[in-house]
Order: sequence, then structure tokens, then C-alpha cells
Amino acid sequence: MKGNAATPSPETCRLEGKLFSSFPGIMFRHAEADQSAVMAFRMGEKEAALPLLRLGKEFAIAPGSADARMIGLIISALEFVSCLRLDDPLPAEVVSGEASWVPKEEYRLLAEARLQMQLIAWLTPQSERVEATGATLLALAEDPAIRAHAQEAMARAAADLGLNSARETLVRMKELADELAYLEHLRVCFLDRLAAAAAKLTLLARGVRAGTSTAESISQVIKLIGAAQRKIQGRFDDLDAQTGEIIAALRNLDQQRTFIRAGRDFLYRSFRVFEPHLDRIERHPVDGEQELPALLAPLYHFLAPRFMPVTEWLRQDRSAPKISSRSMSW
Repeated sequence: MKGNAATPSPETCRLEGKLFSSFPGIMFRHAEADQSAVMAFRMGEKEAALPLLRLGKEFAIAPGSADARMIGLIISALEFVSCLRLDDPLPAEVVSGEASWVPKEEYRLLAEARLQMQLIAWLTPQSERVEATGATLLALAEDPAIRAHAQEAMARAAADLGLNSARETLVRMKELADELAYLEHLRVCFLDRLAAAAAKLTLLARGVRAGTSTAESISQVIKLIGAAQRKIQGRFDDLDAQTGEIIAALRNLDQQRTFIRAGRDFLYRSFRVFEPHLDRIERHPVDGEQELPALLAPLYHFLAPRFMPVTEWLRQDRSAPKISSRSMSW
């Protein structure tokens, strides 16, 4: 839920109703049980938690009021931060559409290098495409011959785009690269780590005795994490395809920015919920078969409702606690 020109989003977590001043130490966070957004507060020695989606109805908060709108913003904000208190700043994603985190400089340079190579490929479509990533792509971008081709391509693109000079093309490319840098960062810290986790689980499976419950569990988890890889890779593929037509991307920069930011936020939310599980897989010893059940149980509980076909999930897990649809979201 984002603001618009007529009703800009508030920048801080602020609620006006008397209800919210009646409870000390209010905190907004996700519930551990089902990850729904809740308002937590102390009641004597205990903590109480009220689901935010029910707050308006339970306490007669008028739809469309400032407090109702703020509750919606808080629910959105908790996709990007772990908790909020009253008067805390809201994350930039729900205020302005900017990101509340900053990618490393190397990823901005990588995004610029990738755009440079795409522009050269547009100028010389008959030439062989160079598929390069990471350090190789950065090295290519610094090659004097490549830089000369890029300068020529920027001048040609300026004419095609109705711009005055190659420098104006470069300015647009840098604006686009600033947005794509987030995707380059997530490609490494999320997609690459997800692939490494799948590879480690496959390695761990080799040390498990066939026919045991652990063997069955790790087989299921490997299948599910493969489904997760395909889903996340698919989102990157969609983003790459949409931004790969360099002239169209530079011509429609505002539309591209909106599209990239939506993908960025989806991937970042996904990464945040995946990260604790990736950390546990990375820390698990390669010879730790006895500890595997403790690793696999929460992994299965996390992956199955998200990536297993619904009919199979219900058939295999009828005895498991019911998980609300809210917990399936990113």
C-alpha cells in the first residue's frame, strides 16, 4: 500500500486512536506461529498479541480513516522490517517506493557493465553475443575497445531516443543501473546462496542411510528447495527479459523503474524469510547426520506449504497444524 500525489504516505508509524495510548510498549511484528502481522503489548506479566487484520473490526476503526490507512501501511512495512514501534520511521518501500537497504557498489558497477554490453549488442546485432558475468563482465567493460564501442552505441542510441547527446544516454543508463543494482545484489546473496544450499543438501543426502526416515525427509526437502530455485529463478528471468531490450528500457524509464522495484521488493521479501534457513544449512556440518532431523524439520515446514502442490501437501500433512494463508505470503 503506497501513497500517491494526492495523499502522500506518512513517514512515521503514528496512530491517533485512544486504544493505542492505552497499552504500554506497543510493538508491531509477525507472530511466530503463523507469521501474521500482530500488535503485541504487555498485560501484566504476559504479552498479548492482536492480529492487525482484525484490529479495525474489533475496535471500530473506520475504514478509510487515518488509523485504518496506517494499519495497512504497518502490515506492508513488516514485509521489510522485523518490527515497528509507535513513532518509528516507516521503511522507504511503503513511503516512496525507494529501497530501505543499499546494494554494494560492486553491484551497481556490474549493472552498468551489463547495460553497456547490451547497448553494444543492440548496435551490432550481427556480432556474436558475449555471455559474461561477475568479474569477467566488469573486466570487459574496462577494455578500451569495448568502451569505444559503447561510446558509439550511446551516440547512436541518443539519436534513436530523441536525446541531444551520448551523455544524456549515459545519464539514463546510470539511472537504470541504479535500479538494477538491487537485482544484481539479490542475484548473488539470494539466488546463488539458494543454489549453494541445494547443493549442500544433496551432498548431505549422500551420507544418509537409504530407507531411513531421514533419507525420505531429505529427499523431500531437496525436491522442495529445487521448486523454490525454479520459482526464484523464474522471477529473475522475467526481470531480465523485461529489461533486456535496452532501447525500450531507456525509452520507458519510469515504467521500467516501477517494474524493477516490484520485482526487487518481491525478491527482497522472499530473501528475508529464506535467510534464516539458508544460514542454518550453511552452518550445518557436512558429516552431521545425527543433527539432520533438527535441520530438516523446520525446512520442510517452511518449504512445503509454499512449494509443494496443494493436493500433495494436504495428503502428506493432514496431521500437521493448520497454517493460515497469511503464512504463505512473502
